[in-house]
Amino acid sequence: MDQRVSIVTLGVADLAASRHFYVDGLGWKPAFENTEIIFFQAGGMVFALFVRDRLAADFEEIRRASCRERV
Repeated sequence: MDQRVSIVTLGVADLAASRHFYVDGLGWKPAFENTEIIFFQAGGMVFALFVRDRLAADFEEIRRASCRERV
């Protein structure tokens, strides 16, 4: 089986500043964006910038759901 990474998500404190770096600095074009997340197509993978607090909240929701399934 080939191992590969298809998506990388980076939690960021300031989405606007991060967007400025990747879009204006590196010339990347967003494939999708809203107020919480920006997706970039990077070769054969997706690179995402996600507001750190929102990303942490998503992980907490996943953890809680996982704990409920074990009970």
